[in-house]
Amino acid sequence: MVLSYQKNCLNLQPCINFIMSVMKRILLICLLAVAATGAFAQSEQYAYCVAQCFGKAFSTKYTITLDFSEKASKRKQIYEDGKKKQFDSTGAFLNYMGRRGWDVAAVYTDRDFKQQLVLYFVLKKKISDEKQVMEGLETQDSEE
Repeated sequence: MVLSYQKNCLNLQPCINFIMSVMKRILLICLLAVAATGAFAQSEQYAYCVAQCFGKAFSTKYTITLDFSEKASKRKQIYEDGKKKQFDSTGAFLNYMGRRGWDVAAVYTDRDFKQQLVLYFVLKKKISDEKQVMEGLETQDSEE
């Protein structure tokens, strides 16, 4: 009798098989849930713009030109009510663009041909349609 009890205790194979089948089902459910989430997720699309900020001599205002990478050397200036818009600070410019859906992606500096320091902001905007890139902005080609 003691011998048969020891055989039953040592025969764990049915229990192991049951546990393995349950684990396989759980794993399959998890994989299907992850796959379904990925299938329904929409891909995010961003538009990018490089803003070149420079101050004029003897002025406290900043002039900003925007590069939307439409054409090489085609920079745009911001207009408001038909007049060229100048900003009191770079913070004022960033707030202006932020209200129109643009976020700062990167910042860097460089020198122009006169060796003056120029500040660049790389801006990005989450879009679902190309028409949204210029939404809220009035621009004209830059004369500079």
